[in-house]
Amino acid sequence: MERMKLQKDWLDYVNRLQERERQKIISSGITNWTLLLAVMGLAYWIYPDIAAIQKNWKTVLIGYVLFGNTAITLFDFLTVIIGKEK
Repeated sequence: MERMKLQKDWLDYVNRLQERERQKIISSGITNWTLLLAVMGLAYWIYPDIAAIQKNWKTVLIGYVLFGNTAITLFDFLTVIIGKEK
């Protein structure tokens, strides 16, 4: 009987750990999307001319992708560094 309780306690502990990891992943994903929107808003603030965007949409799209990917990469890199310090 004691062994069954020990196994159940162990499984409950593992389930709690897995749930924490799921929550971290979910919150991290939301943070990345928020960062992406902020970066796109900042890029639009720097380059607000809609007519020029419509004329050169391919160049602007490439710029958004490169700028966004660079910002997300830096953010993830800093998150890993800060996460190791905690």
